[in-house]
Amino acid sequence: MKTAVLIAVSAALIITGSALCAFSFAVLGYDPTVSVGPSGKAETHSSVYEIQGSFNKIDINVQTDNIVFEASSDKTCRIECFEYDYMHHEAEIRNGVLEIKQIIDEHSWSEHIGMNLSSPSMTVYLPGSSFDQLKIVCNTGDTDIPEGLSFANTDIKLNTGDLAFGASVSDTLSASSGTGSMDVWGSKARSITLSSNTGTVGVKDLTADTISLSSNTGGLYMSNCTSDTVTLTSGTDSIQLDSVTCSDISAVSDTGDIEFSTVIASGRMSAEANTGDISYDECDAGEIYSKTNTGDITGTLLSGKEFIVRSDTGDKSVPSSSHGGRCELITNTGDISIDIITLGIDGEFDISESTE
Repeated sequence: MKTAVLIAVSAALIITGSALCAFSFAVLGYDPTVSVGPSGKAETHSSVYEIQGSFNKIDINVQTDNIVFEASSDKTCRIECFEYDYMHHEAEIRNGVLEIKQIIDEHSWSEHIGMNLSSPSMTVYLPGSSFDQLKIVCNTGDTDIPEGLSFANTDIKLNTGDLAFGASVSDTLSASSGTGSMDVWGSKARSITLSSNTGTVGVKDLTADTISLSSNTGGLYMSNCTSDTVTLTSGTDSIQLDSVTCSDISAVSDTGDIEFSTVIASGRMSAEANTGDISYDECDAGEIYSKTNTGDITGTLLSGKEFIVRSDTGDKSVPSSSHGGRCELITNTGDISIDIITLGIDGEFDISESTE
């Protein structure tokens, strides 16, 4: 009986809600054929914006666009756009800055309701390859900046789009995304800062004074990079490094694992996790600090260390060496197992004996 009453009440609420929604659309003057088209899909068109004049800075501010940069074959600048009928772009040069904006026509929002599987896009054909500055603000859409371009400074802010960045940056490379992932490679910069809320951040072949990567729920991946200072912060996913050389490195993860492979730091190497494991594969540093609450600490180092080891309930196995830099390893309930490997005269790695 109660179930029948609940079903009847739920059905009445659904009918009432649908009626109110239909009434609201009618009051607002919703017409599905305006801008949306008879098919119920948003009407689209293509536009080409020719740019006259010189510029050394680029400033893009759009709401919904997939952005692509390409070299211009005829050395002229133009922007080719795929647009909905209720939007257009404006592009002009002001004080040496190429400014590109997306304009949403000021009609009732109800005129823009529709469905289309094609996303608005913008391809920027550049007459040159070297620029002082690149600024991009994009709410929804991916951004692709290929190799062959160079910038002194970049500042990229995306909300839900992915970033693929292969251009060279000489000073500052800064990029952030809300839910998108990032792939960045090939830059030699003074400072590189990349952050995503829920997406992964992956970098390779970078050289910089400072490299900072962070993601709340996405993983961090770094390979073949050189930097003075490396800072990595992840919330719930893993941190993985391969072939990284630096002065100092700090990696912090809440619930994800931290994996170092062939990571060499002349100064301090720090890795902290809450519930994740910490592992080293042929790594070394002047000083090492590793701490995890419930995870294990395992791996191989390339030189002797002065070990300070603590595990409340886990097993402990480290070499008896007392020479070398400080190596502090702390876990609450996890195990600790570290070996020292050295290159023998036969060219093979020799593993030192560990002690309990």
